[in-house]
Amino acid sequence: MKILLFALKKTGKTPVYWIFFAAVLLMPPLFFAAGKQTAVPPAGCVLEDKSDPEAVRIASYLEGSGFLICQDREQLSQDVAAGVLDAGIVIPEGLQAQLERGQFENCLIFVSSPTSAFPDLWKEHAMSALFAVCAPYISAEILEEAGVPRETLFEAYRAYMDAGKLFTFRLTTADGPFLVSRDRSERFFLFALALLLFLSSWFCIASPLADAVRLMRPRIGRGKAFVSLYLPGLLLRFLGLLAAAETACLLAGEGKLMLPAAVYLLLLQLFSLFLALLPGNNWKDTLLFFLAVFSLALCPVYLDLSLLLPPVKTLRPFIPPFWLWILAGMI
Repeated sequence: MKILLFALKKTGKTPVYWIFFAAVLLMPPLFFAAGKQTAVPPAGCVLEDKSDPEAVRIASYLEGSGFLICQDREQLSQDVAAGVLDAGIVIPEGLQAQLERGQFENCLIFVSSPTSAFPDLWKEHAMSALFAVCAPYISAEILEEAGVPRETLFEAYRAYMDAGKLFTFRLTTADGPFLVSRDRSERFFLFALALLLFLSSWFCIASPLADAVRLMRPRIGRGKAFVSLYLPGLLLRFLGLLAAAETACLLAGEGKLMLPAAVYLLLLQLFSLFLALLPGNNWKDTLLFFLAVFSLALCPVYLDLSLLLPPVKTLRPFIPPFWLWILAGMI
């Protein structure tokens, strides 16, 4: 017990440790919030008449293109104004009747804001969906004059559209890794947490404790210094960083990352212990500095560089900050 109390007292008088403790606790959730701000929100869609088959067909096309279905026009407008949605499409009532009358103008209502990132992109999606439904109405009157019944035209057109035979693509494939789809905010969070735990494991645990053992070794011996200084200090500081990391996961709403973060921190202690046993010290700090710098390029925060530089894929499993990405299922 005296050994643990001495280790606790020693830890309490280590400002660097508490700085990293606060950083592990607070910075990853802040990065999580920053990631949300840099990610473009999706667009929304409102279907005002679910009994209108043509309106339902347009909504189905939009939903297949990534549009979120909203309950009503008011909610859509509020979400666009708040930045929750980048833009929105309202499919009003009476769409089929309007198409049958040959009125193709203002069929849909487009909702955007001055801060919308890609309004033209969402408009193009809406125009494509609208054209897929409007095309037979546009040509129906002309073909009826040529003796083709409207019902026959619609039936044939929809059969071809639903079967994917009306428009086809020339298919090609490209080699590349399978990436688990994750929100960008999770990528920001993982990067911050992995890097901070990596740095704190060395500069707050392994390196200072190894120095303490080295200083006390001539007086009390290597074995006793290791047992009375290194091991209790390692236990207390490990538990402190673990508590900070687990709390950070909860603050960011990433409870599923609590176990990967704990396993990652344990692996870091083994890595740091192995590094501490090697002779020399300055070269270790230099090595860790470059590992931390290059981890931004090796961890796919914005872009997976292994798609551009295949050797990156071979190198990064040996970089400790990348281990958390693997444990979290990101790669």
